Amino acid sequence: MNDRNAGVPPAGPPPSRRRDAAEPAAGTAALLIRAARAAINDAIARHDAAALGALMLPSYHVVTARSMQRDGKDASVRGWAENFERTAHAGTPEEIHVNEEWGMAEEHGRWSATVKTNDGPLQIAGVYAAKWHLTADGWMLQAEIFTPLTVARTASIGSGGTLL
Repeated sequence: MNDRNAGVPPAGPPPSRRRDAAEPAAGTAALLIRAARAAINDAIARHDAAALGALMLPSYHVVTARSMQRDGKDASVRGWAENFERTAHAGTPEEIHVNEEWGMAEEHGRWSATVKTNDGPLQIAGVYAAKWHLTADGWMLQAEIFTPLTVARTASIGSGGTLL
């Protein structure tokens, strides 16, 4: 190895992720990721921050629809716990691309949310991208980016301007 290549990792998958015969096929991986997304949606609906965090790597990073960034699983779990009472959210996968050899996947989908505000509920919808890593505990989220495409204020239920 010459000096030009010093510090450059060797080509190919990391040694810990070399494919073996027991590894699931890409179709199975996509099904498992879809199931994990369903578990995330369920955890959000039940306001279960611990269940949500169980699907994130410690180094998880998110860019929210309002371009707020949270570094680390703990910060994201706290953020969700603080917003459960005012936010309903669900993601729907549309495409999942799997790199079996390296144990990584990219999920693209659509999301929608209702956020309770003092001025009435906001309906927000958009697209997201998520990076997944296969670990000994299954597929875990490494990162997510949420981009809003539509935002609409809906009529408030109850007395004007109060949180629902």
